[in-house]
Amino acid sequence: MATSSSKRASRRLRNLTQSTLVSLELPKIIFGSSALGNLYGIVPDETKLSIVENWIQHQPNPVIDSAGKYGAGLALENIGRCLKKTKYRSCGRIDQ
Repeated sequence: MATSSSKRASRRLRNLTQSTLVSLELPKIIFGSSALGNLYGIVPDETKLSIVENWIQHQPNPVIDSAGKYGAGLALENIGRCLKKTKYRSCGRIDQ
């Protein structure tokens, strides 16, 4: 049973989406990150870095699907760690 506060939040979200036009352009490929959280098995750090480097190589501004549930947040931590190692920034890759 939904609480009154969740009903109000749902109503606010519905009103926001009805009154706000959002233009969002997504790439054809969205990369999953569950492996970076060791969801199905332990993945070596070198492999995780290689995965992230390949995301960037094949799509300059990758969209990454992640959640705090992937390895209890480990996937998100590894994404950040790997992006830092690659010197990647959301506006594009920066050279050293």
